[in-house]
Amino acid sequence: MIALRAKKNKYFLIKVFEPFELQVREVFGLKFYDQGFEVVGVDFISIPAEEFFKEHNLSFKIRELPWAKVYESSDQRIKIYVADIFSVEPEEVGKFDVIWARADYTNVKMAEREKYSKLMKQLCKEKFLYFLCTLQFEVLVGRLDTPPRPLSHEETKKLYGDWCKVDLIEEEDARKFYPGFKSSGTDPISESYFILTPK
Repeated sequence: MIALRAKKNKYFLIKVFEPFELQVREVFGLKFYDQGFEVVGVDFISIPAEEFFKEHNLSFKIRELPWAKVYESSDQRIKIYVADIFSVEPEEVGKFDVIWARADYTNVKMAEREKYSKLMKQLCKEKFLYFLCTLQFEVLVGRLDTPPRPLSHEETKKLYGDWCKVDLIEEEDARKFYPGFKSSGTDPISESYFILTPK
């Protein structure tokens, strides 16, 4: 997961868990950083955090918290917390106006979805915009609970529908993004984009 926070308390949150998502983080993270946003991130291990700063020639320092190691740019506009996502303390990272969540639920274990959605709600300010991208495909019998995981439209509404408005803005064939699915017998696969806003 990575988060972007703009000056004047405008926030963007991008969650990243896989190498593919790391590329998304780099594209959007630098784009918003160059526009004056503060970037805040969470990753499981230190290597991606160090690579992010070194590959983009950004000086940084490291500090320790009880629940995380923090990689922070010299201008304090990029922070990457190395920690388990469920260890994140909202009081430390703050609340956000905008959450950008690309396929994060493909990485969250099915039994932890309620817990994860509760954390995301805690990170939202009273007025927010939440971009959520999910995958839909048939789970084959005997398939282990491993990434990528599908999240149906019905379950998305179950997780968030009582809390906010859930609007499907686009749905497309995702086989071009996940070519390995066809060879594994999982076909078709679609990707859905939702905008969540306060009721």
